[in-house]
Amino acid sequence: MIQSMTGFGKAIVSNNTASISIEVRSLNSKLADINMRLPKLFNSKELDIRNILQKSLERGKIGLTIDYTPKIETNIKSSIDQQLLLQYYKMLQNAANMVGEKEDNLFKIALSMPEVLKNNNLEEENEEDWQLLQAGLQQAIQQMIDFRIDEGNSLKVALISYINAIHQYLEIIKTLLPTRKEAVIIKIREQINQLKVEINEDRFEQELIYYLEKLDISEEIVRLSTHLNYFTEELNANGSGKKLGFISQEIGREINTIGSKANYAEMQKAVILMKEELEKIKEQVLNVI
Repeated sequence: MIQSMTGFGKAIVSNNTASISIEVRSLNSKLADINMRLPKLFNSKELDIRNILQKSLERGKIGLTIDYTPKIETNIKSSIDQQLLLQYYKMLQNAANMVGEKEDNLFKIALSMPEVLKNNNLEEENEEDWQLLQAGLQQAIQQMIDFRIDEGNSLKVALISYINAIHQYLEIIKTLLPTRKEAVIIKIREQINQLKVEINEDRFEQELIYYLEKLDISEEIVRLSTHLNYFTEELNANGSGKKLGFISQEIGREINTIGSKANYAEMQKAVILMKEELEKIKEQVLNVI
């Protein structure tokens, strides 16, 4: 199954000492663009987590949020950096005196400043918590993959409908070929009659054949049909979004050539409708992994 780059996964895991909530989201992107919000406890594992995400999810603008909550019964040891606290307090005291403000609550403010109050337990490397996080991360990733597959199924249905529509418009163009040829011949003869000049019929036939060959789109029709079938084959074979994008570019080239050589209003209408379906394809393919 093809996968959409849009997805969401969530997992909550816990052990005797902590609970970890993990959320992972993704949107479409050409590459793997990963942004993470991690508890300080897991800062040393950032590269490992990034590698897990990239290997499992491949592409997309991926956002990961991890919340770590110690259990109530956990014995948390905290410490105060007294020297840093004193520095903050004096700095705040001087600032208050400078602007003529009261010194109320300066201790409370200084205590809340960065790095003053430290939770020693949470800063320690904990292999048990790391194993717990990995298990939860895999659950969230799998949930996202399932989400992506469901979205991919919807994308596939839509893409097939657009390809089938182009096939139908191409069939209309095929049926118009004899009518277009006759219309071109009639138009040329009418223009010659308006000039009121005598023409050599043999030379006229030769020039007409040459002109009609320049307008011939049989090769373009064959190539377009081949590209449409190839797109469907890759879609059924779970082709990548990049490959489907390349094929859609080739489809566009053939449609444009048919449009430039059509020289017939009814054909031009079908070409415009094919281009409309192709734009839908290009838009949706951007969201395929």
